[in-house]
Amino acid sequence: MGRKSVSQVVRIAVAATLWAGTALIVQTTAGADIEGAAERLEQRLELQLKERRVRTPEPRPLERTHEDSIEPWELVSV
Repeated sequence: MGRKSVSQVVRIAVAATLWAGTALIVQTTAGADIEGAAERLEQRLELQLKERRVRTPEPRPLERTHEDSIEPWELVSV
């Protein structure tokens, strides 16, 4: 009986070690993939923002502010 329980303990220990090693490898690999993808996404977003700044014209000033009243003769078109 004692021998059987030692064999089970060894099997469980080997299985746990293999599981932990596999989990470590997967996490390390996935972490590197996620990190690289995040960097590429950040670079694309920065590039799009830079392009948008170049393409966007300067906003022109408004002719009238909301506080200015409209004169009656401005409402009539000739």
